[in-house]
Amino acid sequence: MDKKQRVLIVDADHSLGLALSKELAEAGHSVTTHARKSEPGIDIVGNDIPNELLKWDSAYGPFERIVFGLQDGAEVAETPEDIGKIQHDLARTLGEIKASVQMLSRRDDGQVWVLLQEDSMQYYLPVAAQPMRSRALVGAIKSLAKEVFCFGVKLNALHVQPLAEQLDAALWKDARTNLKAFAIKFRPQKSIDVAKFLRALIELKGIPLAGMVLPVGIGYPENNV
Repeated sequence: MDKKQRVLIVDADHSLGLALSKELAEAGHSVTTHARKSEPGIDIVGNDIPNELLKWDSAYGPFERIVFGLQDGAEVAETPEDIGKIQHDLARTLGEIKASVQMLSRRDDGQVWVLLQEDSMQYYLPVAAQPMRSRALVGAIKSLAKEVFCFGVKLNALHVQPLAEQLDAALWKDARTNLKAFAIKFRPQKSIDVAKFLRALIELKGIPLAGMVLPVGIGYPENNV
């Protein structure tokens, strides 16, 4: 580790966000956690991220790393109202990402990571899938990353398979036969192990990645994004 990083985790109240917060803190980094609703151990609660980001940066930062965590809840696209909600939530997330990369462009070697739920297992497991959101964000990340790379900000995404903590052990066991399509010896990964992987990326100075979507899991199918 070259130096201690100051990290903001947006939507940290998921098992992966909490694991990442603990992993980074134990490694000596300064971590600030955010959630949309009040949760024990969360530093910041609120929805209006673009307008509040500079205040948080002054109070807790300045940040060098920002992570947008996984979000719970499956997409429902059965009515015009459902589609409107998806569009609203997507526009909000895009605004938050844009505000974050604009802020980090003021300093060198900034990183923004967007964590997305891989959804190809939704036919076998009751995991909250968000395929429209994920695909839209992948396109936006690839496009925006080109614009901010010249300002010293690396914008990337992790496409994360369902994690062990997202389901009861019995459900994983019942789905084992079907999940052989992913890998003969498939095992769901623990949040802490994915957090350790992301910590290693966060700690890299001059990371050679920008506009990339990294698959994280066991036995991914080709062209999963």
